[in-house]
Amino acid sequence: MGLNDILHIARSGMSVSQTAIRTTGNNISNASTPGYSRQRVNIKAMGSSGSGPGLGAAVADIHRVHDSFLERQSNMHRGSEQFLAGQNFVAIQLETVFNELEDSGINSSMNDFFNSFKDLSLNAASMADRQMVVYKAEQMANRINTAYTNLEQMQSDLNSEVEAQIDNVNALLNELGNLNQQIAGYNDPSGGNETSTMLDRRDAVVRELHEMLDVTSFTDDNGSINIMLANNTLVEGVNAGSLKASPGTLYGVELTSVAGRTIDITSNMQSEEGRGYLSGIINERDVVIEEYKADLDQLAFTMAEQVNLIHSGSFALDGTTGRNFFDEILVVEGAAKALTVNSEIVDNAGLIAAAEDATALSGDNRSAMAIAALADDKSIMTNGSFSDFFTTLVGDVSTHVNHVQSEMDYQSSVVAQSDAYKNSISGVSIDEEMVNLIQYQRSFEAAAKMIQTVDELLSAALSLKS
Repeated sequence: MGLNDILHIARSGMSVSQTAIRTTGNNISNASTPGYSRQRVNIKAMGSSGSGPGLGAAVADIHRVHDSFLERQSNMHRGSEQFLAGQNFVAIQLETVFNELEDSGINSSMNDFFNSFKDLSLNAASMADRQMVVYKAEQMANRINTAYTNLEQMQSDLNSEVEAQIDNVNALLNELGNLNQQIAGYNDPSGGNETSTMLDRRDAVVRELHEMLDVTSFTDDNGSINIMLANNTLVEGVNAGSLKASPGTLYGVELTSVAGRTIDITSNMQSEEGRGYLSGIINERDVVIEEYKADLDQLAFTMAEQVNLIHSGSFALDGTTGRNFFDEILVVEGAAKALTVNSEIVDNAGLIAAAEDATALSGDNRSAMAIAALADDKSIMTNGSFSDFFTTLVGDVSTHVNHVQSEMDYQSSVVAQSDAYKNSISGVSIDEEMVNLIQYQRSFEAAAKMIQTVDELLSAALSLKS
């Protein structure tokens, strides 16, 4: 081996050290970059053609340190966390609808309504007490109407949120297809410095899709990451399907697969065991809020039915009978929105039927007492009185909100633990990188010293010749 070969070996050492120093510097610079996977320089020896020493070193590849199994586990935990985050986004708004901390809530207004009939029973001919009955009845109906309307408005607002999130999902699906295509254009999709950044970005896109939807992701034989949702392929290689909001009172979700098949996946996303933020808000919108609306409907329907049953068989001050106190409600669904006081009674409180006997009228208070007694009737609703039923409803809302927040806190801790373990492998350790930096610096200096030494030898050799 001649001096020129030694120069070549030293030059290769300097080149490798420069690449390693540059890569280490890149790691240090991105130590705080979310989703960044540290890069590692793999060095290989350059062998000789014969039995002599090698011909130096070369960079085999710049490989990002990444564990696919830990990435999948992290994505799964994130999907569960974001499902709860979607639920919590809606649940905290429910508490404002059923705010019973003040004296202006539904429960308070129901008590005031029945108490107004109790006061009327003390003086059935009093127009002031009759006006108070009308006022308290309208107040109660308004409270129930408003709560129901607020729930409907929440659902309408969530329709817009569903549309916005679907747009985000479609953008991510298209980006994933493009990244698959770009990465496949390199000879070594698991290595090269150029692809490391794209691989990190692709992992981030897949991570966001898991946070949005209950998807399954897997890497095919070509190195592309494919996505499936509800047993349909959303991304396959460079091809991407899409989601679409389907019209209705509650927007549904339609999936168009890579193969061009369109199906309705709304029911899949309503599951209480789902994953992803979008599934969380759809579950709240379509299942949880609907249950609370149904409870309000049942309360309003039974209230109107029971009061009307007594009132329609009783007598007003003018001796008329057969008049409903509340406008008749024929079906349970939508009853909370339809609950209104009979306009005739609103215009003329003397038409309140407080008498059971047509011959007594102003002196008969038995019907007023019977309506007032409905407040304490434990057999009217499925779980007790009107007040008991609504108190249970409010308790269910509070329990639901607390449960979601508690589960979300727990799942967030699971995600943090999973990410910490993943980052212990893929993340940048400043201490480790500084050690590497010193090591590569010393290697560079040693290679440079070798070149200096060879230069001195060559100078000496040339001086001898002269």
